[in-house]
Amino acid sequence: MVAKEIEQILFVFINKLGKQCPKSIKTSISVLEKYKDKLTPHRTRKISNILVKSVLDLLELKHSNESFFKKENLNELIENLNMKVWILKFNDSRRYMRAEAIDIVAKNADLKESIPLIEKMLNDKDSYVRKTAIKALIELGSENSIRLIEKMLKDSDIEVREEAEKALTTLSERVEHHKLYIKQNPKLFEAGKEKSLGYIKRKEFEKTGSKTVLLGSNLTGKVIIRIINEEAFFAWRRAFEAKKTWKEIGFDYIPVEPILTKHGKLRAYKTKDGMYRVSTKIVGESFATFLENPKNSKFREIVEHQKYKIYYGLKKLNIEHGHLHYGNFCVEFHGEQPRVYVIDFDRAKIID
Repeated sequence: MVAKEIEQILFVFINKLGKQCPKSIKTSISVLEKYKDKLTPHRTRKISNILVKSVLDLLELKHSNESFFKKENLNELIENLNMKVWILKFNDSRRYMRAEAIDIVAKNADLKESIPLIEKMLNDKDSYVRKTAIKALIELGSENSIRLIEKMLKDSDIEVREEAEKALTTLSERVEHHKLYIKQNPKLFEAGKEKSLGYIKRKEFEKTGSKTVLLGSNLTGKVIIRIINEEAFFAWRRAFEAKKTWKEIGFDYIPVEPILTKHGKLRAYKTKDGMYRVSTKIVGESFATFLENPKNSKFREIVEHQKYKIYYGLKKLNIEHGHLHYGNFCVEFHGEQPRVYVIDFDRAKIID
């Protein structure tokens, strides 16, 4: 039997015989169960919806008092059947069908059941399917998800590796998975025996017009050094020291990348070439990464509002940031409430 023939037979059972003979509904479900490997998930869903409608009609007509025909029992049975059909599609020859099956199972199946299924798809021959499996693990958001995604950092496909990096920055709170550190050599995270800052492991990388120095060992995930020009530093300093302005706008904290202090003075030093070396505290995760985590969806309105207040505050201070995209806003929790910070002032300037 081909899928179309099965569908036609089921339509006859349900539409023609259902109202006269309740047993035909049971027969239809048995046929679905038997031939589920020949049907597409979309056909199964279509037939299932008709089954539910027919049963509701039967209940209204009081043709049956069997518990089988109670709506909740039938819905559970049909959902289980639909899930079985989708799971079968994990072995489909078409990559789009395998990818869709992963997405459906991640959103609807029990966590205990879905993790092993999706783990198998991380080894799929197609990189698109492997990327879909990684995205599904974000949706599930368990500790097992992080463990499985870590393995994909060694995938042969660069796009899969990048998807894994993005997923880890979203899900994991471990410092080595922070966006600043995820591509770094593991030796950077080894705790140093030396207490002197001069012996701390460092990793420098350049950006347009500036440099950032990552500090390893005991300072990993806590402090970085930004090397920026004088004009940018003055704009950053104005924003950071404008406590009164931020309070007037409604902030009970300063929503600016914090400049560290020592003995009450900013840890910002002018170098021989006129640049400033500024020690700053790392604040949370990027705005985009924060919102990609399903657990944070309830905070979207709060953080969006804070972000727009920061836009207003910078304008009021006559500061042009230079590149206010999502990547230059970070979110950090203070207790149970998120706080948004604007970071990376390397292109900023005062426009008085």
